[in-house]
Amino acid sequence: MDIDELLDTLYALSADKNKQRANKDKLTQRLPFKDITTSVETGEAPTETLSFKFQNFTFDSWIRIIQLNAVRDLVGKGLHVHFEANDLIQDIFDIQVDREAQKISYSQKEKRLLFSPSSPYAKAKTKSLSKARSLREHVMQHSMGESL
Repeated sequence: MDIDELLDTLYALSADKNKQRANKDKLTQRLPFKDITTSVETGEAPTETLSFKFQNFTFDSWIRIIQLNAVRDLVGKGLHVHFEANDLIQDIFDIQVDREAQKISYSQKEKRLLFSPSSPYAKAKTKSLSKARSLREHVMQHSMGESL
């Protein structure tokens, strides 16, 4: 099986049109196939960032993301508590959670500069996300045009 056949199969699996399935079930099936399709097209593994306790942990391989999703399904809403207190989970993901991490306090002026929608930081972030979105749409249109 070559890449084009694989991509066609992945596109078909990600576009489930079965009316007998609930929308939630279709969404649950569709999202992983879209991630896999994007990964096969670009040749890059996806990344997922988990933020809690003022720390960020990035999972940048399929293995780590599948492990994270399995743990997320098992513990449900207690994921952050388990990551902080459960040494086994920290060993599995090879992370160290700083249990004494302190929240950074900002002055009113700093808050306005950093968190206001009209701040330079927010404007730069919006431009960056817009550029990434248009690039992604261009890639999807280009790849869909080739397969038709």
